[in-house]
Parts: sequence; C-alpha cells; structure tokens
Amino acid sequence: REQVRELLTNYGKIDVIFFDAYDNRQLVEFVHELQPECLVTRGEMNTPEQVIPDTPIPGPWEACFTLGTQWQFKPTNEHYKTGKELIEMLIDIRAKGGNLLLNIGPEPSGTIPMEQERILRELGLWMFVNGEAVQRIRPWPVIREGNIWLTRGRDRNTAYLFLTRETPWPLGERRGFTLTHVRATQETAISVLGQNSRVVEYNPD
Repeated sequence: REQVRELLTNYGKIDVIFFDAYDNRQLVEFVHELQPECLVTRGEMNTPEQVIPDTPIPGPWEACFTLGTQWQFKPTNEHYKTGKELIEMLIDIRAKGGNLLLNIGPEPSGTIPMEQERILRELGLWMFVNGEAVQRIRPWPVIREGNIWLTRGRDRNTAYLFLTRETPWPLGERRGFTLTHVRATQETAISVLGQNSRVVEYNPD
C-alpha cells in the first residue's frame, strides 16, 4: 500500500495502473481514494492472458500478450511474434471491443533489444496509416464476415474493414468483396486509409 501511495502521490495524474494479481479489491479501492479517475485494468475488467476470446466479452476488457515467449528478457533462442501476427492480433482484439496490452522485455541495462524495437516499429508504422480504424472505435454488430474484420467509428456511420489472412493478391488484379451486414446508400463513400485520389508526379526541378 505504501508503494502504491508513493506512485500515486509523487508523480502527478496517473491514468492507468495494472496489478499482476487477481484478488486486489482492496488495492483498487485504495487507488480510487488517491486518484479517483485512475483505471485499474486487472481489478476492474477482464484481462485474458496469452489468449484472445472467441467472442466479445461484455464490458471493457484487455488481452495481455508477450512479444516473445515469456514476460522477461530472454537473451538467447527467443522467438518473437512477427509484425504481421501482432497486426492481426490487434485487429481481432479491437473488432471484439478489447484492448491489447503488449509486453516487451528490456535488457538488464533498460535498453529495448533491437529485435523487439524492429517489430514495434513495424507495428507503429502500420498504426500511423491505419490508427483511426482501431483507436476510439466501437465494435460493429458483426465482428467479421469471412476474412473481413469490421470496426465502427464513434460517429456510428463509419465502418472500417480489414482484409486479413487473404490468399495472394497479384498486383493489378481486381477483386470483389460483398458484405451482408453493411448497408450502402447513394451518399456512401469508400476510401483506403493512407491513400487518396490524387496523382503525384516527381519532378526533380
């Protein structure tokens, strides 16, 4: 309790705290005494570990995953998840209304290993282009149709679609996708995140 008091009184406003224990009701109440707006993830919501539920969990929830095979730094023979795996995990979790907690294992010096940084940068680059489809969104009434995952913008009129686990799509080949749980109107506009309709030419002068 005294360590929690120190953390929550010496460092300004704290938004989120995570206790690695399931029976922590007294600590949750203590946190709220000190910082009423602080969210205690494990203690106030479901936190499945190393597994994504098959269906959405009622209320807020957070899936907790390691980047490699264990929570701490493993200097040799570690097997990390790929950027593609993490992106598909994030889409799966967000489509079901959950949050992704991703653990990294710093070296004893505090440095993030290069292998981990590379994967995080890949995920960060994807988020730079596609972030609006997974941040501040809500689940669509149907989370997926085949290989197409769906999320809904907060305006309730925007649907975000993710094409994942697809068969190879040769460059220049057209493909059609039909959705049965999204209704289009004459005013419906379709775009690809990170793209626009402008043609850009490079001119060295």
